[in-house]
Amino acid sequence: MILFKKLLLSFVGIFVFFAAIIFIINVQYEKHMVKARYTETLQFYTEIIDLNTKTARKTEIPNALVDELQKKDVYISIYNTSGECIYSTPMNDSVIYNVSERAFGMITEKNTPEHTLVVRYDQTKSSYFFYGKKYDTHTILASIPYEYIISDVWKIRNFTASFFMFFVLSLSSLAFYFVSNKLLHTVKNLKKVILKMENKEDFDDDLLFLNKEFKEISSFIVNTYKNLTATKDALSLEKEKLFKHLQISQEGLAIYTFDRKEILANENFIQYINLISNKKISTSDSIFSLAEFSPITSFLNENQYNQNNPNEVTDKIVEIDKNDYTLLVRCIIFQDKTFEISINDISKQVQNNLIKKQLTQNISHELKTPVSSIQGFMETLIENPDMEQEKKDFFIQRCHAQAVRLSYLLRDISLLNKLDEGSYTFEKEKIVLNEIIEGVLKDVSLELEQKNIRVEMFLKHNMTIMGNYSLLYSIFRNFIDNSLHYAGNDISIIINCYRTDKDFYYFSYADTGVGVSENHLTRIFDRFYRIDKGRSRKMGGTGLGLAIVKNAIAFHQGRISAKPHETGGLEFVFTLRKE
Repeated sequence: MILFKKLLLSFVGIFVFFAAIIFIINVQYEKHMVKARYTETLQFYTEIIDLNTKTARKTEIPNALVDELQKKDVYISIYNTSGECIYSTPMNDSVIYNVSERAFGMITEKNTPEHTLVVRYDQTKSSYFFYGKKYDTHTILASIPYEYIISDVWKIRNFTASFFMFFVLSLSSLAFYFVSNKLLHTVKNLKKVILKMENKEDFDDDLLFLNKEFKEISSFIVNTYKNLTATKDALSLEKEKLFKHLQISQEGLAIYTFDRKEILANENFIQYINLISNKKISTSDSIFSLAEFSPITSFLNENQYNQNNPNEVTDKIVEIDKNDYTLLVRCIIFQDKTFEISINDISKQVQNNLIKKQLTQNISHELKTPVSSIQGFMETLIENPDMEQEKKDFFIQRCHAQAVRLSYLLRDISLLNKLDEGSYTFEKEKIVLNEIIEGVLKDVSLELEQKNIRVEMFLKHNMTIMGNYSLLYSIFRNFIDNSLHYAGNDISIIINCYRTDKDFYYFSYADTGVGVSENHLTRIFDRFYRIDKGRSRKMGGTGLGLAIVKNAIAFHQGRISAKPHETGGLEFVFTLRKE
């Protein structure tokens, strides 16, 4: 309703403004016409007086004419060429004499023979309309009070004009009411739509509008709003995904504006830059002052202001070594000259590359020994065909032993590679650990008896687990093989499940043999690590047994550690997850 009142007041204001202009113009026109009529009347009297002066040869005016002039408040004054008033009609208004003198002076200055003017007398605030005409021997002025002209203007036009304007205003206001009411209804509907949009409420598509154009406009607004809402929701979802990804990412990442102000930075990025800096950094904007980041800063200085390839995305990679960490820093400048900096900890990658290199060298070395032995024995047999049968049998047996060792080595390497590939290469099933341990002891019973090794077991009844049979067998088989090869004779092996809960079995495996010095305990699970390299190869070990044990236990979500046994020898403490 407020909008309707504003529209109505605006319309009335505009109408009144233009009506006033028209009214003023009309009044001025009527005033001009009344002046013209009075000018003709005064001119008529002036001509009669001039004719009377010429025919009667005297300046007096007949009494009858004077009476008529007085009735009409017409004042006549005659001036000679010297500017003296030689005649004037008698008037009750004493001001007229002074005003007439002023009017005569003003008309005399004009170059035209006749002239009209309005003269105002300030003392009485009265105005007079004068008509003056110059003749050969005299000048005649005729005047009336100016209020007669104003009065005639209003008598002729005032009521008619006012009535006409009122009539037009009434009709226009009535027409405007109907048009604006329909327009207001449309505006109200548009307002309802907008309010529902702001409140995220559903609204009807069949809202009534003034015409087809308004309905098309409203439909366009609604469709645009729906598209923008859908786009906004999609962007919000993607933004949320991006922020979550940044926060859980192992990579440190920060995004900056053109003037190097932080837009966002994840937790890892702040951790990495504090690792690089010797001082504590709370905002990532400070990294550009660090000496370690000088290559990145120089890269930004060179490329952010480069206009040669504005659409090119450029990047710079720098490797930083600090506090035993190797960090890979990458800076990417986007098309709008904003940029991102990512930091990755490649210390493990470098270490893994070193381990792989060492592993390759170890595998090459371990394979070289049996292959060289087999090659040497076979060449001896080929070059000495007449060799005694006993020596031939010895060389053949040695070749066979080295071939068996080589097959064990390849088997263990293959098993470790499968463990490195992941859990999907091994299937799990329900297994009773008691049966696996008993099976291993049965398979090595002859060797245990030959070395007079006693086995003591303290196991829970029916220990079931969801695991891989082959890996679980290799765990206990490698433990016992390790004791058989390196612990010595006349010892004891103790297998103890000392604790169990709803998730894990807790085991210890110990022997009372020669044991291992503590400086070797942290590395005995490394691949191809040997305490006594010559002795280990003589015993036929591959150097991979305990590495297989550690990875097999990790496959079953357990952990293992080694320590000296309390009564001498070596002890392994490990866990296996039940499911």
